[in-house]
Amino acid sequence: MKRLLAACLLCVGSLAFALGAQSPGKIIDKYRTAIGGKAVKAVRATEWSGTAVAPDGSAGRFSLRMSAPDRYRLDVELGTAGFTECYNGMSAWRRDAAGLRTLVGGDAAALRLRALLATTRLGDLSRHRIRPGPAVRADRVEGRTAVALDLMQGEETLTLAFDSANFLLLRQERRTEAGVATWRFDDYRRVDGVLEPHALAYQGPAGEFRVTLARVSHGPGLAAETFRFPAEAGGRPLPDPAVLLREISANQEKNARMRERYTFRENRTVQEMDGSGRVKKTESTTYDVTPVNGAFVERLVSKNGKPLSVKEQAKEDKRVAEQVEKMIKESGKKSGGRGSAGEEDAVLIFLRAAEIHSLRREQLHGQEVIAFDFEPRTDFKPRNQTENLLGKLAGTIWVDEDAREVARVEARLTDKFKIGGGLLASVSPNTRFLVEQRKVAGEVWLPYLTDGNIAARVLLLSGVNVRVVSRFSDYQKVQVNVNYEIPPPTKAN
Repeated sequence: MKRLLAACLLCVGSLAFALGAQSPGKIIDKYRTAIGGKAVKAVRATEWSGTAVAPDGSAGRFSLRMSAPDRYRLDVELGTAGFTECYNGMSAWRRDAAGLRTLVGGDAAALRLRALLATTRLGDLSRHRIRPGPAVRADRVEGRTAVALDLMQGEETLTLAFDSANFLLLRQERRTEAGVATWRFDDYRRVDGVLEPHALAYQGPAGEFRVTLARVSHGPGLAAETFRFPAEAGGRPLPDPAVLLREISANQEKNARMRERYTFRENRTVQEMDGSGRVKKTESTTYDVTPVNGAFVERLVSKNGKPLSVKEQAKEDKRVAEQVEKMIKESGKKSGGRGSAGEEDAVLIFLRAAEIHSLRREQLHGQEVIAFDFEPRTDFKPRNQTENLLGKLAGTIWVDEDAREVARVEARLTDKFKIGGGLLASVSPNTRFLVEQRKVAGEVWLPYLTDGNIAARVLLLSGVNVRVVSRFSDYQKVQVNVNYEIPPPTKAN
């Protein structure tokens, strides 16, 4: 018995030592070598097809199509238990018993992460701002000894487990509040020099689905239409995109004027991250914001959840008073009025720079909206910095159909954006932002949430990797502010 216990302890100690000697990066490198090495880099598109068996024993069709850099479409045809989920580089969508819809939030982020890992075969992770967890750990999958690691993008995490003997991928797992969703992979066979799994199992809330692949093929790429949001037959006609955008632009101009009649509170959180994407510093601030002569004055009321001290309050009051005085003086020097020409120009630029796809109607926060995807036109030639930026964006826009107002925008940079030819700054691809607006006081659409994640190199020296989240609340309509008075200190929310 003592010998058995000693042997077990020795085995555990040896495994712990072995894991300690391996970094997540080394595990990933061994996996890519194991499945084919150089042959993997040549694969641009992959198709899996076969048979799926539901928990109740009924059988149907399974199909997974993947195309670099991040296109991913999974189809399971099992009657009412069947579903489709897809990421197309602009949006994530799903069709199941609940209907057809665009995914947002964590569900969209998780699907995008899964798409990137599948299409790249865990390659080029840093370009897509995917960071591994700090360490690997021992695991077991179907009786096999395995090593597990986490891969994260933003706030999403997928856990991957690899066979400790041959480093083939055995399991992929996502944990949510609703439970655990798990994919398992087995029966690897070589196709065009690449090891591909031919037996899969999915464990989710509805039970376990088993898949047997009959065909695996590689190719140079798949048509973009394969991954686009499906067009729904029938229903009311959808507006022309150009007309819709011009109507939105006109309303944005009106909103800009109406916004100048509202005070509000902004809660801002800034996270600074290291090169691996791990948060190294978090700071939260709360501001009371007041309109002054066509602009806005921010008055700091708390830092990291604590109200300002008496000394800090006096200093902030002085800063705000000086800023207001300067703004009033400068406003008298300005000439001309506000017009819609600039907004119209922006619309025209967007129409030239972006290719619009998949206009559809769906629900957002219980309201009917029109959504559409957009991506850069391949033939667009920018003439200035603004056009250069617009020509590198892809994402989705949701528009309140009745109000013709933007309810939500999700966008990301598809390519590096350079300022001053890269001398001043170079913004990394996959920099992302989210803007959401809601109707206030039954008359005006105002910001509710902004969420931006930017990685850049500034002045060829230092790298910046930050996430800034702002939440807006407590909108109060006021008379046009001519004489700004410093309000008394308020308690932070």
